[in-house]
Amino acid sequence: MRLNLVLHGLFVGIVPDDSHIELWVPDFSAHRYEWERWRNSPVPMTGGGIVHTLSGISGGRASVGMLQPQFNTVFRKHCPVQNTALYCKIILPFPAAIWSMRRVCRDTAPFYQGGTALQHLYQQPTEISMVHVFEYAIDDISQLMYEGNQVTVNPWTQRATLHIWADEFQGAHVPTHPTPVEETVGMITGLTIEQDLKYAARSGALDPKETHPDGMDYCELYTRHERRQPGWSGCADPLQPLPCNSDNPLEAKIVHCMALFIYKSH
Repeated sequence: MRLNLVLHGLFVGIVPDDSHIELWVPDFSAHRYEWERWRNSPVPMTGGGIVHTLSGISGGRASVGMLQPQFNTVFRKHCPVQNTALYCKIILPFPAAIWSMRRVCRDTAPFYQGGTALQHLYQQPTEISMVHVFEYAIDDISQLMYEGNQVTVNPWTQRATLHIWADEFQGAHVPTHPTPVEETVGMITGLTIEQDLKYAARSGALDPKETHPDGMDYCELYTRHERRQPGWSGCADPLQPLPCNSDNPLEAKIVHCMALFIYKSH
């Protein structure tokens, strides 16, 4: 049995050792924080700095390569980290696989223009991922719970999918400095970073042919706004495919509201 843990929005993935990853969830008033099993109603995520864990699962050994610096914002281990006020933390095994999906491609200009945190980047990403899927083995389904709710496995695929949302619920982020990512880098590291706002309206590629984990529908990659479109009925009426450089002001959140990673493990 396998678990697909799908992350939407702004997380900071701290890798403290070879076997764990901590998801630090910044607290933004316009964000809504929820758990969701596919085709089930979302469940509010408890905040107030609480530490969540998911038990009954196992992953793999951490490495920088697994974080895919070419598709994600990944900082080196010497990047400073400060324990600041957060909405919550989620402690997880390091995944067996990480899928970096719905990527935004860049033009000639880099995604990051400046700031004191730049020296800690592994590289300027060539693309930036909007949705991340952490894949795990399920060792004990009876222990796999969130907010007192049991995760269930599809008996045909032997897969379970659990979504975590930490993003803007209504509308889009305003493309101005500081962006939520810029604010988060300041809160977590004490350093600065500056994003290129020319990419603010890009919503990430949406392609039913994109390789995705077994047991997961590609329409699970939709944003909340896309799910609210007239006629939405799960995967029955799929949206038109979008290229990686598509601009949609109503979905201006990918470059502003995405996962960051800090690899602290030796």
